[in-house]
Amino acid sequence: MSDTPVIQVVTGLFPRRVLREVPQLRWAMWLACHTQAEIAERVGLTREAVTMFLQKMSKEYQENQIDIFRNFDPQIYTVWNFAKLTNKTRVFGSIPQEIIDNLLYYYTNPFDVVFDPFAGGGSTIDKCIERKRRCYASDLSPIVERGDIRQWDITSGLPDDLPVPDFVFLDPPYWKQAEGKYSKKDTDLGNVDLDSFLDVIGNTARDIKRKWGKSRPRARLALIIGILKQDREYVDLPFLCYQRIEKYLELDVRIQVPYSTQAHSGNYVKMAKEAKELLYLSRDLMVFKL
Repeated sequence: MSDTPVIQVVTGLFPRRVLREVPQLRWAMWLACHTQAEIAERVGLTREAVTMFLQKMSKEYQENQIDIFRNFDPQIYTVWNFAKLTNKTRVFGSIPQEIIDNLLYYYTNPFDVVFDPFAGGGSTIDKCIERKRRCYASDLSPIVERGDIRQWDITSGLPDDLPVPDFVFLDPPYWKQAEGKYSKKDTDLGNVDLDSFLDVIGNTARDIKRKWGKSRPRARLALIIGILKQDREYVDLPFLCYQRIEKYLELDVRIQVPYSTQAHSGNYVKMAKEAKELLYLSRDLMVFKL
């Protein structure tokens, strides 16, 4: 196994000076969803030693009864309104990190595996580390600023080394609204036709259901997506995605996530008024279950 993927994932979690500390490296790799065999090879220990270490860390957590969400104020209604971005790393299309934080609160337990194939600026990773969840984060074009996002094209299916996830978070490009904004690659979901876009969403839900089997009754898949306008016509991406996903998974809850009032520029608002057209100011966050 090449060291490159391991180093890329781990260096984003800890400063280089910490990488020399084997216990921290083991823990970082485990949180980043590397196997015990990979961890053992990287740090030069036996798999048994790695297993004992992870068991010890888990036991210490349980004995200390650490309250990971102490002082956390969760959203209790089905409208999640966040005024501005507080994310550490921001890229085009970034959503408030509070969205993933609330999803982790409601749908995951400590050390659950979270899968995010559209990792973007890495907010899911940041929150998973803070909340003691394991995170397998990937992206078609990982940003250079971070080294903890795997490179993977979700249009080719699920990653081969993906553990069975307890929670899946999909924040894909909003189709043509994001054309050319993330990359120029042909398989970028902002650059494909609508049917291909929807095929990927549906196929991902199908593959996740197969991955879950019957062993993950409390597992969830969440998708956040918004309506967009294409050639002066509204494209209801949330509904179209729902139609594809419902073939495999059952809708659990639907949440509205408003944009800030700055989502549309002044000129765009002016044109909408003149044309007597409504502007959408919210996204749909849909959570699905087996």
